[in-house]
Amino acid sequence: MIKEEQKLSEKILDYFRKNPGAGDTPEGIKTWWLEPGESEPPVENITAAMEILVKKGLVRKRQLHGGDVLYKKGSMSVCQ
Repeated sequence: MIKEEQKLSEKILDYFRKNPGAGDTPEGIKTWWLEPGESEPPVENITAAMEILVKKGLVRKRQLHGGDVLYKKGSMSVCQ
């Protein structure tokens, strides 16, 4: 895992701790979840960070009808 993805993963997990029912696409995460004023990571980095969290079982991934991917909190207690 590269450093940028690690930082993004931590920010995303923090967001889930504060908003346990949250779910969004990588584009939505970039727009709404990250602090304003921070450097905006490319959507590809957000997707890579989310996929790492999916593999760890911390986040669930759902393919939407239009082709977008929705990420939501998984079942592990780290996000609680």
